[in-house]
Amino acid sequence: MSADIAPALPQPPAAPLQMGDAQAAASYAALLLDAVGQALAQRDATADGGAALVRELEHIQQALQARDPQRIRRASGVLGRLLGRDLEAQAEAETLSSQMGVVLLRADQQAAGLQQRLDGHGALAAAADAGVAALERWIAAVPVPADGTQLAEAWSRRLDHLQRVAVAWRLEAAQWRLLQQQGNELLQRYRHIREVLLPAWRQAESALQAAHGAAHTTRAAQAQQRILAELQAMRARLR
Repeated sequence: MSADIAPALPQPPAAPLQMGDAQAAASYAALLLDAVGQALAQRDATADGGAALVRELEHIQQALQARDPQRIRRASGVLGRLLGRDLEAQAEAETLSSQMGVVLLRADQQAAGLQQRLDGHGALAAAADAGVAALERWIAAVPVPADGTQLAEAWSRRLDHLQRVAVAWRLEAAQWRLLQQQGNELLQRYRHIREVLLPAWRQAESALQAAHGAAHTTRAAQAQQRILAELQAMRARLR
């Protein structure tokens, strides 16, 4: 976005600025404010910051528990077991386990969508930064008028307004970059789960089914626990 908008941003007058009248002061840099405002209006109102990706990963977590009914029973609690919630959770885990490929595909799609939104966040931050730089040039192009005149007061009010706009754009750029950073951290954790922890769990599960050894059971449990820890960290990032 910024690569397209920055060259098109209106520039301040090249010739020495004529102070004109109060109306000229009130409309000074209006074209720039409109151009940057239109760029910053291209916000994705549907962005969820990664919550949908975390939900799909929670489905993966449930699927991993399909072969661990004791964990499900413990998580359900006494009341939950009395109400049969552990059986419901076990059935849901088995269903998700049988559909693991579909669940992973949905998670990959959510990750791709999140990456696209994060790219948009970076473009918005860059557009705001470009607007600030341009606005500072417009402000610097205004000569200092003689004090005590109505025209001087009009220009002073306009410059104060433009400086407040610049502060607002700086804050907006910082906010978009923070959202981008947080989203990138979520994606890094997802890739760690997808590319490292989940294959390690599958390998341990395959060895467990083949050998039924205590060491393989421990490795499978450890891999599952690491996936759970990453998920908890991702949930904490969303708060």
